[in-house]
Amino acid sequence: MTTVRSLQKMISVRRAMTFLTVAALSCSLSGCGGGGGGGSDSGSGSGDPSGSAVIGENEYSANCAGCHGAEGQGGVGPALNDVAYTLEELIDTIDSTMPPSNPSACEGDCAEDVAEYIFAELMGEDIPVDDDEEPEPDVTASEYYEQHVETDIVQSKCALCHTNGGLAQSTDLLFTQGNNRASRNEAVLTNFFYSQDDAYTYILSKVRGGSAHGGGVQLACEDSGFSALENFLQLLMGDDAPSDELCAEAFWEGIEMADAQHTLRRASLIIAGRLPGDDELLLAETGESGLRQALRNIMEGENFHEFLLRGANDRLLTKAFVGDGDLKFGDRHDVHYPELSNRSYAANIAAMEGDENADGEFITLLNGFRFAGAMAPLKLIAHIVENDRPYTEILTADYTMVNPHTNTIFRSEVEFEDESDLLTFKPGLNRGQILEDSDAEVIREEKSLGPFVASHGGFIDYPHAGLLNDVALLNRYPSTDTNRNRGRSRWTYYQFLNFDIEKSAARSTDPEDLADTNNPTLNNPACTACHSTLDPIAGAFQNYGDKGHYRGSNGGLHSLPTSYTNDNDSLFESGDLWYREMLEPGFKGEIVETENSLQVLAQRITDDDRFANSVVSFWWQALMSGAIQDAPELVSDKTYQAQFVAYEAQQETIQTLAADFKSGASGDTVFNLKDLLVDMAMSPWFRAASSKVELSEEQDVSLAVAGIGRLLTPEELALKTQAVTGILWGETENENSIDPRYDNLKDKFSTYYGGIDSFGITTRATELTPLMSNVAMRQALAISCPAVVMDFQRNVGDRLLFDSIDLSITPMTEATVQFDVGEHGSPISYQSALVVNRVGDKKLRFTIDNPAGSGNQNNRRVYIDRVQLSGPTGAVILSLEAEDIVASGGTALDYDGSASGNVDTTDGYTTWSMNSGYIEIPVTIDQMGNYQVTAIAYSSPIEDGVNPLLSAQINSVEYSTQNMGAIRIKEQLKALHKRFLGEELSSTSDELEASLALFQQLWLQRWDSGDEFALSDAADESCEAPEGVVFSDDDLQDPQYLASTWSRMLLYFMTDYKYLHE
Repeated sequence: MTTVRSLQKMISVRRAMTFLTVAALSCSLSGCGGGGGGGSDSGSGSGDPSGSAVIGENEYSANCAGCHGAEGQGGVGPALNDVAYTLEELIDTIDSTMPPSNPSACEGDCAEDVAEYIFAELMGEDIPVDDDEEPEPDVTASEYYEQHVETDIVQSKCALCHTNGGLAQSTDLLFTQGNNRASRNEAVLTNFFYSQDDAYTYILSKVRGGSAHGGGVQLACEDSGFSALENFLQLLMGDDAPSDELCAEAFWEGIEMADAQHTLRRASLIIAGRLPGDDELLLAETGESGLRQALRNIMEGENFHEFLLRGANDRLLTKAFVGDGDLKFGDRHDVHYPELSNRSYAANIAAMEGDENADGEFITLLNGFRFAGAMAPLKLIAHIVENDRPYTEILTADYTMVNPHTNTIFRSEVEFEDESDLLTFKPGLNRGQILEDSDAEVIREEKSLGPFVASHGGFIDYPHAGLLNDVALLNRYPSTDTNRNRGRSRWTYYQFLNFDIEKSAARSTDPEDLADTNNPTLNNPACTACHSTLDPIAGAFQNYGDKGHYRGSNGGLHSLPTSYTNDNDSLFESGDLWYREMLEPGFKGEIVETENSLQVLAQRITDDDRFANSVVSFWWQALMSGAIQDAPELVSDKTYQAQFVAYEAQQETIQTLAADFKSGASGDTVFNLKDLLVDMAMSPWFRAASSKVELSEEQDVSLAVAGIGRLLTPEELALKTQAVTGILWGETENENSIDPRYDNLKDKFSTYYGGIDSFGITTRATELTPLMSNVAMRQALAISCPAVVMDFQRNVGDRLLFDSIDLSITPMTEATVQFDVGEHGSPISYQSALVVNRVGDKKLRFTIDNPAGSGNQNNRRVYIDRVQLSGPTGAVILSLEAEDIVASGGTALDYDGSASGNVDTTDGYTTWSMNSGYIEIPVTIDQMGNYQVTAIAYSSPIEDGVNPLLSAQINSVEYSTQNMGAIRIKEQLKALHKRFLGEELSSTSDELEASLALFQQLWLQRWDSGDEFALSDAADESCEAPEGVVFSDDDLQDPQYLASTWSRMLLYFMTDYKYLHE
């Protein structure tokens, strides 16, 4: 099947499935199809149109007419003579589903013959001509080239670069531009074809953007031009020609997508750092528009803001300056910013005069200014997105983002409610720079004091051009005397035009080229291939030198370095802004505006179609499982085809996303990034979840960077843990930092867990390493126990994790109830009903659930006078005075294995007194139903005023998955699978059964361990409360070993692949 047919099949799947459903439901198994294997002989006529028509009619009569009628008028099955389906839809439906009684009866050529008969004879439609058909055998390669290749492909595409003076002039394939060049160009292409190994694959790969084609995608597989070029190459190969070698099956065929709830959960955790709410999940389930709206709704709040900052910094890397503030424009002696240099001067004077606080106060201002400078480009992007402004404004914005300290240095005159809040940013203007020209008087008396700007010619009207002349970015990507802004040009192409010029053409290694000193970037074709593209945009940065100041040279007339302006051999003349030996500033034409050339450049870039593509590329890895694929280079590589298929499918998606982003097709406004993020989250690249069939080795490679299973960044994992458990690992406030928010994953262990520092480490890990696994385990160990303790402290309705169970339910529990035993001075009766659903030998257990008072270990005491159990009919099954429990075969066990309690005669009552542990009595249950349990008891006064909690349980003597406790635990585990791992498991799933078995194993291990019944006393348990939280002795008691078991289950969940990936 050709790629064209496969893509059409994918597009038409909804309509085809509708057709299939109607046909399948309408047609009984006995009524549809009668001929059995009627398609077995259909292949004989596939090459003969008249033969195909006859075969199609015969097959229709044998297999289809019984349901759909001889004339397609309908019957048991739907009518076929009045439907609006394409020929491809008919072929695909018949091939895979018809007739329902034997879907394999009519496949391949049979399906095509029948579909063509229905399409032509019953529906009255013309059979479409296949553009991909082989050329007529009597057409020569030369004739075919002239008719189909020369004008539409070579002249309109290839020769634009593959010609003398073009970007690809250093290659072995050079065409001649102009009319009447077909014979020569055909000879060039033919000679190239015969001179290359794997030429057929190589050429067809190149035009589709593969094999490191500097020109990117010129012909897509479904283009008629691609078919024409393929046909020409097949003519050159003659009988050895392959057929559609590179056009693979539809990329997503057979792949199942994540459902609406799973999609929303993943997007919410990645984009918003939280779990979606019930209302949002319900909205997502209402259909595609509901899911889109739910995705749009999560794009708000602090975590979404952090997502934007994080995604932007992953590309711009300006946070490299946040730590030490080492921004060049942030030099305290920078006279281009008098508010900075003069305040530094004043602080130095004050310090010399004995003011011990002066310098510290200035350093605080300076650090806040540097921090704001580093964050400003990221904050600009966030401001534009969060306020639904056109994303083009990242380049066209005539403002920057300032906090209170940049507001001071830039003289922005923005009002802030709290001048000490350096995390608040607002739009503002840079009105703080001056030119160091003849009007500027700078006093430089003592080096230790620094310079002082006594007077100047006024503050410049800084020509803001969004990110292009952001001071932090100009310093993050500086220039040099010899680089001459080319690095900034390359960066601009890469970030905003989706073009990596380094990959567009190979660097020359010719010794003559390397030794050329005659201005090679302007005159040597080996150099101009790139520099003709690179240097004009470099010139657009003409007003900004290495330090990023606007016309920062001494004199304030330009930004050219003295190594050029003072060189007697240079071409520099007074009044120049740019190098005379380089191309003029420009992009899509010369930029003649000299004061604001970057503003002009910004407008032209955002008008370019490639800008929208670049935005998709910019944000791709912030959301998707893998980076955007580079086109594979070597066709001889084993995985070349698989990589190329992925590359081509990805590029097609990017083109579609970019077109909708630019046109506003998915929302109310053009260039809206929130709409783009929604589209990206709705795409198969985000939602691909599983395969209906076993994948081939090639598909495994192709789909490796698609769909679910994206490794969470340290920041995302931290927020996920906080959303799921309510705890942020290592959360504290660092009072010495401008941004005091601190946690272990985001800060302390960030680079250990695959994060970046924006300087030495600039690429995030995409696969888990042993070191990262250790960090994940350390987080789980630190979080799991306190998360359990804190959750059981909450009211049931407020719990995050355990809303359907409590710490009295064990795997052996059949029924349970808890009594709050008050201080009454004498025994009173506590009664409650217990529902027992299984008969047999049981044990009636009474346990103190909170034995330790705050600061008064083992001070809380219960006095039990008598216990009783009555059956469903009211008959008393068991009634024991407490002092007779042990003598009657019962057990009294304390947490340390010793006897729990003793006979007591305090207050004149004979009771069993216990302050920890449990008592247990054998009992036989011979019928199911409602039982009544009674405990006649009271408690002694305790200092913290909290009454003892006495639980009464009927437990099985042997473990069974049918125990009420096991069932309740299983349901709770099912909920935890969903919360931690995003899994919707059935109650009978193997995975859930495995979790229940693990729970049972862990619980029994704790009972066999001999540990005391306290989390703090277990040898392998760490239960340190998070900062700001205090655990009392009561909180850490674990009388049933359930808290520790649940803690270990959380440890299990938090180190699972599905927890660390989304």
